[in-house]
Amino acid sequence: MRFCGRHALGLLFVVCLFLSDICHVEAQQTTACPNRIRKSWGALTQAERSLYVEALGVGMQKGYHILFTEVASEKASSTEFLRTCGFLYWNRRFVLAYENMLRSLGPKYACLTIPYWDYFADYARFVEKKCENAGTSLEACSPILRGLGGSQGAARSVTINGRAIAGNCVTNAPANSFCESSTITTSSQCARCIPRGNWANKTFPAGFGYAGLGVTLGEANGFRDVTQRIQTGTHNAIHNALSSVLASYVSPADPVFFSIHTTVDLLDQIYLECQLGDDVVPTDKNVSRWAFQQCVYKDEVSPTATSNVTQLWMVDSVYPTSKTPIRAEDHPKLSQFFKPLPPKYWQFVNINKLGKNSYQYDRDDLIQNMQRYGFVCPKRGAPITTALASTMALMETATLEAAGGEEGSNSEAEAPSISRKLSQMQATGSGSTETDPFESEQQERAYVQEQAIDLLETTLVDALEVDGTAKTAFSQAELIECQYHYETMDGVEDYSPVFRQNYGLSPYDHPRCWELIQQMQTGSTEIRVDNWRDIMDDHFNATSFNGSASGSS
Repeated sequence: MRFCGRHALGLLFVVCLFLSDICHVEAQQTTACPNRIRKSWGALTQAERSLYVEALGVGMQKGYHILFTEVASEKASSTEFLRTCGFLYWNRRFVLAYENMLRSLGPKYACLTIPYWDYFADYARFVEKKCENAGTSLEACSPILRGLGGSQGAARSVTINGRAIAGNCVTNAPANSFCESSTITTSSQCARCIPRGNWANKTFPAGFGYAGLGVTLGEANGFRDVTQRIQTGTHNAIHNALSSVLASYVSPADPVFFSIHTTVDLLDQIYLECQLGDDVVPTDKNVSRWAFQQCVYKDEVSPTATSNVTQLWMVDSVYPTSKTPIRAEDHPKLSQFFKPLPPKYWQFVNINKLGKNSYQYDRDDLIQNMQRYGFVCPKRGAPITTALASTMALMETATLEAAGGEEGSNSEAEAPSISRKLSQMQATGSGSTETDPFESEQQERAYVQEQAIDLLETTLVDALEVDGTAKTAFSQAELIECQYHYETMDGVEDYSPVFRQNYGLSPYDHPRCWELIQQMQTGSTEIRVDNWRDIMDDHFNATSFNGSASGSS
């Protein structure tokens, strides 16, 4: 029996070597992981960031990564994804399958989750002038873009699944492991770089303010509306700004795509929780209009709540081996990532009801703050006046604590507690010879969030005086965000011709802030908060945590 046992183990080892893909999945399934919680890139430690970048490279080297790109650019799949109201749940399933792929790569990766790009927090950093080296570019203001390799490289065109993509071909990890087609069988023939736009020279686009987010989620009148608002809002704006491969149908070739679309999924989840609550049980009967609705672009066919999610694999038709699309669940390499997931749209309404694939999100203070408003979040939030009063009280308490309750204290003592802590940490190195870089970064993130919350609350308080409604207050605050960006950045960007063509947009499609600026310029809408410039001036001329005027940095 021992002899047989040893031979059985030996045989199992050989089988595992031969079927390594399957064994990796089994390893992922048997590794004990804590709850599956996705965090923002900014909340990850350096070790967590490095492990994630490493996993992306391994996924590319094994040939998995490009297969996902080929699924997303297959005609029927991309049409259902980008041209119907299947957008949010198609995205949810696709990102989850990719995350499963990363977790399958070995025991050290078995508990990974895809970090979301909190571009709202990064935009707050941009507005507060707290970007790297006092910059204003996408790359300077977005640590995730630098962490995933940046945007500098030799100018080059790479053909990805039949599409020629030009850009700066970045070779920093994980891009140095990139292979542009599953038809390439020799790794030396791979591009080993990813074409990207020059993010270091690209100003952060407008439309990522928190009031705008509140309008997107709060004014949405059903699933159709919120889908279109999210997709044509920040989703389109960030893809357009990043340009190159991320402005094309093969955008999943760049792993930045998955962090963008994890954020899209987070917005979807916030909306669903706010409209349906946390514990909604998905059902295929009488699906609520808040959970799913049909819609299509011209000449397309919409999926229903009971439709299977169309995710097919096929390389571009120019390749002689490409004849018939294959369901991702049936693909010899992809099936292990897609098959364990539910097949139908209605089954993705609640991320807590996905069995072993259930997951949650860790949300920063700004996102949680948005959920406190009844206008944005009717199932969770309070009336806006109550929410504002509560937040203002908390901020006043924090200020008094920082000042030690003493009258006549100096401006540094009167600053919010986080601001004072940052100032002290910079001066003393947190009581040690060296400042912990991670702690310093987290304190600065908290400071920027505190400042952004302060600006939003102050704006909403004054905007409430227009007619006393939360809807008008948020709409006015959004107009102020767009106008401030327009005046300080000398304009608001429209979609590029290339992006417009790649995404099938009409001449009448424009970014949200661009449209609002046009409306204000033609007089069809206006800012009715008379002192809005005073609000902005007071905020940005206030003493910052480092003792200098934040508006002068």
